[in-house]
Amino acid sequence: MKFPKSVLIAGVKYKVIFDKRIKGGEFYWTNHLIKVEAGLSNERQWSILLHEICECIMVENFMRYQKCIDGQTHNGDYLFCFNHDTFEVFTSTLAGILYDIKKQ
Repeated sequence: MKFPKSVLIAGVKYKVIFDKRIKGGEFYWTNHLIKVEAGLSNERQWSILLHEICECIMVENFMRYQKCIDGQTHNGDYLFCFNHDTFEVFTSTLAGILYDIKKQ
């Protein structure tokens, strides 16, 4: 199965790499990089990639926030906040990304 080498998210090109040193997936907003765990099934890798793409869309469009308790932040402490109009921005952006991936 062919995975994209990069995706364009809200006008920003994110490089996509597969890395055995990580678990699951992660993205780096400042470096415009998405990492997906290597060695998993194609289905699992697509799920992880889509998760990271969705999170990038939300970060790029100010839909994701991070609460901080006692100066500590945790992976599960993200809050996703949007109304129907901003959800439309999200789905339109996601549709464009998926369309571009399909064309590759």
